[in-house]
Amino acid sequence: MTEFFGYLHNFAIYSPIIPLFPLLFFWKKIGKNPLAQAVLILLCLDFFTDLITMTCVVWNHWYHTVRDFQQVYSFLFSFTTYNVFRLGISNPKALKIITVAFVAAALFQLYFIITDFGLQHTIIHPVSPLSALIIFVTIYYYYETFTEMKIKNLSNHPFFWVYSALLLYVGGAFILRLFQTGMDTIVPGISSRLWPINSISTIIFNFLILRAVWLMKKA
Repeated sequence: MTEFFGYLHNFAIYSPIIPLFPLLFFWKKIGKNPLAQAVLILLCLDFFTDLITMTCVVWNHWYHTVRDFQQVYSFLFSFTTYNVFRLGISNPKALKIITVAFVAAALFQLYFIITDFGLQHTIIHPVSPLSALIIFVTIYYYYETFTEMKIKNLSNHPFFWVYSALLLYVGGAFILRLFQTGMDTIVPGISSRLWPINSISTIIFNFLILRAVWLMKKA
């Protein structure tokens, strides 16, 4: 079973290639689509961050840098997700509030990166506010879609698949992280055995993005 989870983890690392390949292949047709550009940046960020992290783990003397890369990744992730959200939210007032919230989350992450690099110390994890914000914005997108945008066939709307992918990807990790301490108190070490769920959500995330890319190509 441990070997299977190892293969699953490796597949999750390389799974961004699944939507990246058709995205680049159809780029002449969808290259002028702002959503396609935002998705490309998001996929490249995920893929290359995982490759760098994996390299650091393989080379043991670089292992201590893995957490640093993950912190920088969370900072950049706030910009890439906002780049997606600003394209899908049609309410100007809601978008202004979302913009302010993402700026605040980005500044907090920047503060965390600086302090964790040795200048100060903070006990608040930077990923949690961003994760909660992403979950809130995706839920608001569904609300706005059903009440204002009135899309007839939601399954053929690329934004729906991108937002669903982000909700699954971020929400799954957020829930595991939120209840990690409590689960380990009840059953010691159980949270580490549940983390393969994160690999599964990553794989599903990339297949949902693939669906969005295919719809953009057909549009």
